[in-house]
Parts: sequence; C-alpha cells; structure tokens
Amino acid sequence: KINVDLGLGKFSKTVLGNDLTYKYLQINADYRT
Repeated sequence: KINVDLGLGKFSKTVLGNDLTYKYLQINADYRT
C-alpha cells in the first residue's frame, strides 16, 4: 500500500501492477487462451 498526501483532500485509488520481465514471460509462455 502506498499513501500519497497532496493536501487536496481525502481520495483513494487502487492501482494494479504487472511483472512483464523476460523471466516472467519465459515462465508463462506455455499458457495460451
């Protein structure tokens, strides 16, 4: 969880990340939809 206070009031946002490194792609290369 990362909190950022810009002094503009109370807001909330959810952000999702993804691991697209070469190793991750190599491991998941066999999964196809």
